[in-house]
Amino acid sequence: MMPLTYHEVTVVKAKKGNYTVNLDGQELQSTNSVVMFPNESLACEVAKELGKLKDILSFSDLPITRRTLAAYDRVTPNRNKIDDIVLNIALTDVICYRAVNQPDLNVIEKEKWDPLIKWVDQEFALKFSVAIGVIPIAQPTNTVSKLKNLIQKYNDLQITAISELAVSTCSLIVTLAMIKRKVSVSEALSLVSLEESYQIQRSTEKIDINKRQETVQQELREALEFFFLVSK
Repeated sequence: MMPLTYHEVTVVKAKKGNYTVNLDGQELQSTNSVVMFPNESLACEVAKELGKLKDILSFSDLPITRRTLAAYDRVTPNRNKIDDIVLNIALTDVICYRAVNQPDLNVIEKEKWDPLIKWVDQEFALKFSVAIGVIPIAQPTNTVSKLKNLIQKYNDLQITAISELAVSTCSLIVTLAMIKRKVSVSEALSLVSLEESYQIQRSTEKIDINKRQETVQQELREALEFFFLVSK
């Protein structure tokens, strides 16, 4: 835990190349343990956030700190469950399911989504099957096995970001494209919102999704920034 008020925030080098963030000399802790930062950049970013708020009432304005503590408090104790959530998103990935009886939209989906299907095969040797409609289809056994191994390779801090990105986009393929810098956050959001945007354009009603998308986009940016920080 951490004090509600403090005056000095410092970054201290710890054992095995790790770092701690100290508040008035007291190490920042999660619910159960001292938070050990794997690199100085991440520790400095958390220290910077905490330095801006000397009287903390909420972590909502501390995106990096909040995700770091979430990794310790929620992801590490439940890692198997988190991995299963990410795997299930991959097995029902939004870009693998195409619209029914909408040939014009299917053309757009093929143009925008098929290159990512091809890319994820080339980059990760993951072959995904594509379906028409929303009824789940079984992905190749070899793909499922490789997905499990891939997900397990990421550490708890990384999977904290990956799980958030995947849940927000309903797509592990798009998430992998973001963390590999294949697509930007705005491009990712556009890709997973393809069908919704198409339907809105055809609708006679005025529907404004910009505000909601701005909120989602900000969360995606923060999660992606967190991934890059913890991966240094």
